[in-house]
Amino acid sequence: MSENPVILIVDDDPVSRENLSEILQIQGYETHTAPDGRKGLEMADKLLPDLILLDVMMPEMDGFETCVHLRANPATAKIPILFLTALDDRDSRIRGIEAGADDFISKPFDRQELQVRIRTITRLNRYRLLQAERARFEHVVMRSEIGYVIINEPGFILFANPKARMYLGIAPEDALPADSFLFLAKQQYRLEPPHTWETWPLPGEEARYLVRPETSHVESLWLQVDITDSLSDAGEKTYIVSLMNVSTRMSFQQDVYAFHRVMQHKLRTPLVSILSGLELLVNYDNQLSPKESAELIAGAYENATRLNDAVRDILQYVSLSKSSVKGDYFDLSALPDIVEQLRQNSGLKSVYLHSLPAKGILLAVSTVAMRFILMELLENARKFHPQHTPQVDIEVQMVDDNQVLFTIKDDGAGVPHERLEQVWLPYYQGEKQFTGEIRGMGLGLATVATLMAQFNGRYRLYNKPDGNGAVVELTLPILMSE
Repeated sequence: MSENPVILIVDDDPVSRENLSEILQIQGYETHTAPDGRKGLEMADKLLPDLILLDVMMPEMDGFETCVHLRANPATAKIPILFLTALDDRDSRIRGIEAGADDFISKPFDRQELQVRIRTITRLNRYRLLQAERARFEHVVMRSEIGYVIINEPGFILFANPKARMYLGIAPEDALPADSFLFLAKQQYRLEPPHTWETWPLPGEEARYLVRPETSHVESLWLQVDITDSLSDAGEKTYIVSLMNVSTRMSFQQDVYAFHRVMQHKLRTPLVSILSGLELLVNYDNQLSPKESAELIAGAYENATRLNDAVRDILQYVSLSKSSVKGDYFDLSALPDIVEQLRQNSGLKSVYLHSLPAKGILLAVSTVAMRFILMELLENARKFHPQHTPQVDIEVQMVDDNQVLFTIKDDGAGVPHERLEQVWLPYYQGEKQFTGEIRGMGLGLATVATLMAQFNGRYRLYNKPDGNGAVVELTLPILMSE
């Protein structure tokens, strides 16, 4: 919106156009002129002025016809139109009103009357436009995925949109609390980095965050907090605070950090061992006994295998996470053969399949993904069993006409309660420190979680009530059943 009201003068008389422009410019208006109705329509559509002064008596397209076209155009339909007319009869005014005129002023016009009418119309139009813009702004803010809070100089909340209320724990129907924004934030979040909050509420160059740590029930939440100063309608200094959920971005950064950390242990450690063993073989071959050489070769081979497994895990995670062969399906009747094949491949003796539903059930998951999911669950059962010889029981049952539930139980050591949710995260492993004792990159269950999400499935891990082993539940949608 222009700082000064914009007025378009449409009149075929050049002297009249010039006089009107001069009068209005002295009053601080920005004026534009058009010599006829067609040019006036073109300029009105381009300028979207605050007011159009429209002469009635013009050749070719008169003011009435021009007004009808202006009202028919959605872009110019609500612009106030003031007719300039020498016609003073009742029928002409009725025709003007029917065409869409807002007001009339007779020629020759009184300068003071013209100025008063124009000032009144432009002021009302500006107020209407501001109200419309405010209504649109409020509509957007109230439905925004970003939380917006307005606080006064002492820090107390004057306004909070629905998303901000959710972040701050204020029920939609509750009045705004008497506590300050900072007090409420501290009750639920960590203020990070702490030094950036020392100057609150002044804007700072470094990003501020509200962080709710992850628990066994909820994921971590990162809110980026930005603040700008403003003035209220009453002239009081206020601040607009925005709360943007950046949890996904921060989670990605943490994944990258975790990946780098794991790389140091899972890739670099076997690589260093391989190089050290080979270096001894190359430099001291003549001084080593056959037994020592064989031990070094065996050690290098073992570490090369571990390195290969780690790289394979990374590539498998990336490829399966990005492309899970959507559109394919899994025939549940093929499950016994797949389970037996995976049992043999994993070297497990005690894998039992129970209560398979009737034939003719197709699941909305690809065969490739289903095979991978079962393989990872069997491998994890073996990996975390004290003797690496678990008994695994797989039960399959119908939840309803639309879902099938897989329950996979083992008799291993179980999972510490505080880590039940973390095991689905990339690069998480059961060992407390990255000692390298547990093979792999910690990507298996993360890939399972990714695949289940892609196929609209649900997954859950919990310990057996007696503490002897863990239970994984997978719920998958049925694509078709006979």
